[in-house]
Amino acid sequence: MHNDNAYHTVVADGVVFWGSSVTNKVYAVGAARGKLRWYFATEGPIRFAPTISNERVYVGSDDGYVYCLDARNGVLMWKYRPGPSNEKVIGNGRMISLWPVRTGVLVDDNVAFRAAGSSKGPIYCFGTRKRKEEKVIRPKGNPHSYPG
Repeated sequence: MHNDNAYHTVVADGVVFWGSSVTNKVYAVGAARGKLRWYFATEGPIRFAPTISNERVYVGSDDGYVYCLDARNGVLMWKYRPGPSNEKVIGNGRMISLWPVRTGVLVDDNVAFRAAGSSKGPIYCFGTRKRKEEKVIRPKGNPHSYPG
């Protein structure tokens, strides 16, 4: 994937955050001195920049889960699998979810929106507020034809 060629970073409150498609980890490093504050390991590549909102870090992984971490210390607040099962396939030479979370996470009014899936099957879109599922949208047709 082309987005694996570079790390996509986000800076908030003097901390640089990024996810790695190589180590499957989310990192938090102090911007002033470059000192590692924490890291959190997922079970799959992280291909897009985390989202920071209200002292939370939201990130999607090829393991099929969306993670919400405490931005101060990396503690897992919750994780959620938007796809319908935990089935795995080989993707880029690695075992990944049949419904990888290969999108950023949009947070609006304390609701985390994300999508999971691929061009080979349905795309599952969800919004979550404090672990409670709010809405499920299952687009029909070719997901690549939708306006961005």
